[in-house]
Amino acid sequence: SINGQGAKGLSALNPANGNTYTSWAPNLGSGAEVDALAFFSNQIYAGGLFSASGVTNLARIIPSGGLDTTWKPNPDDTVYSVAVDSSGTTVFPGGAFLTIGGSALSDIAAVNSANGQVFTSFNPGLDPLQYCYSIGLMAGSATLFAGGSFQAVGVRNQGNLVGLDGLGNILPNIPNVTEAGSAVDAQVNALAGNNSGTTLYLGGIFDNVGSTPRANLAALTVSNGQVSSW
Repeated sequence: SINGQGAKGLSALNPANGNTYTSWAPNLGSGAEVDALAFFSNQIYAGGLFSASGVTNLARIIPSGGLDTTWKPNPDDTVYSVAVDSSGTTVFPGGAFLTIGGSALSDIAAVNSANGQVFTSFNPGLDPLQYCYSIGLMAGSATLFAGGSFQAVGVRNQGNLVGLDGLGNILPNIPNVTEAGSAVDAQVNALAGNNSGTTLYLGGIFDNVGSTPRANLAALTVSNGQVSSW
């Protein structure tokens, strides 16, 4: 519950006074866990661990607060992060799943926002035994970053942070580390880009980014993958 009102995983508050909009009440099922939200136009996308009306772990909420039961990629495990591209056409979930939309795609995927179908060609190949906790989309480009707890992306040793293009191809020099090096030495929990899309900020439980000491927070220059002086 929130403000004394029953709520199953999601609620909406009036920003002026903190009161609950009681009529906006999506039902994600008993014991629903929501870990991520993304907003585009008048649609809200929710990721987590839940099941309701045939929709599991990734949902689209219509403006009135109802669950869109026609939009159901249905990843098979928890979604920890959700991002929407600047055109609103693609939704990127990240998490602990091994399949989504009936396809074997681990930890990160691209979903058609119009119909919930998965773009199966987008398959970076994150380590299926580990997790993607955060996704960052860069303004003004098709570049996105995935952060989490993983040690391999495809055939590449790539610890905990990887840069991708809009097709899911690995950007080999972002962050700028050697093939055998660990991009970040421990888990990345949060990613954000600046308004111009030139800088990526990351937060987590790490001590180093590549060979540069950075405890828990760091910034990368997107054009070359170098750790900034910030």
